[in-house]
Parts: sequence; C-alpha cells; structure tokens
Amino acid sequence: AVGCAIEPMEVPSDAEINQQRLDQLQEKLTCLLTEPVASERQQEVALMAEIIQRLSRETEATPEQLALAALRLSQGDQPLLVVPQVQNSVTRMGRSERPERGERRGPGGRGSDSPESHMERFRVEVGWRDRIKPGHIVGAIANETGLDGKKIGRINIFDDHSTIDLPKGMPPELMRTLSQVKVMQKELQITRLAVG
Repeated sequence: AVGCAIEPMEVPSDAEINQQRLDQLQEKLTCLLTEPVASERQQEVALMAEIIQRLSRETEATPEQLALAALRLSQGDQPLLVVPQVQNSVTRMGRSERPERGERRGPGGRGSDSPESHMERFRVEVGWRDRIKPGHIVGAIANETGLDGKKIGRINIFDDHSTIDLPKGMPPELMRTLSQVKVMQKELQITRLAVG
C-alpha cells in the first residue's frame, strides 16, 4: 500500500540456501520411504525395484551408489547446490586496476599468461562446448577439496578445455579425486600443465 514502510529483509547466504535445499531433499526422501505406495503406482514401483536389483547384480554397485545414481538422475542438469560465483575470475579490470599508459605488460602488450608464483596451472577437459561457466569449475573444485573459492585463481575457458590456477602443492590423491569429478555430465580429467 502507498505510504507503508518497506521492511528490510535479510537475503539468505549461499550456505543457508544450500542447507535449506539439502533439508528439503532429506525431507522428501523420508516421506517417500515412509508413505505407502499408491495402488495405481505399485506395478511401476515393482518394475523400478527390478531394475535396481538387475543393476546391482550386473554392476556390483553398492546400494549407496545406486541411490546416488538415482538422485543424480532425478536432479538432471539442475544443480542441487548454489555455486558461489568468483567475481575476480569473470569481471573485467576496472580503470583503477589497469596499468598506466606506456607501462609495459610483457611481450605482446598483454598481461602475463603464466600463473602467479604461489599458483600452478591445471587443465580440465571441459569448455565452452560443454556450456561451462567459471562458477561450475570453482564449485566443483571447492566442493571436492574444501578449498575456499577465493583461493582459486584465474580460469580461462576454451572450446574443448579450460585452464585453472590452483595453489601449489595440491596432494596427488586430491588430484586423482578431482580428475573423476563431473561437471555438466563430463569428468574434469584434471592434469598439471608444464611451466614454460
């Protein structure tokens, strides 16, 4: 109404939104486990159970793996969690950040293409063709490593791959895990790039 004061509203953080989504998913799953199956859907549910049993035998997948696959299937391309965007990877330099005229930036006049001294460059096998955005890569790596998204450096996205700068000394076992992480239905297959 006209003349009414607008109450300020607290915008939930990404973490709060993600927690709410996880709670809702758990609640829906609990309901499905405890509610009886409607009579008109019993045949359909029996066929689903048969598929699960067959997959279990043929693939030797654990019940947990089968449940995760079913959840991923039901989720489709819609991410469950909000991925925080890393602004410095996406935004252009502002005027105050640009070098002064006449200041040399290196060969070709462009900024340095090598990673900062405390970072290493890696290649991941996802790119523009996979509809990848920097936030997808940051989210996948941050979720798997626990690394703060702000510590992830420059991301360059090409047609069929991307490069990303990560802190030096990433443990090999963590790199093996990251290699198998999927973004947009495709494994990252992360590899360390040679310097120089």
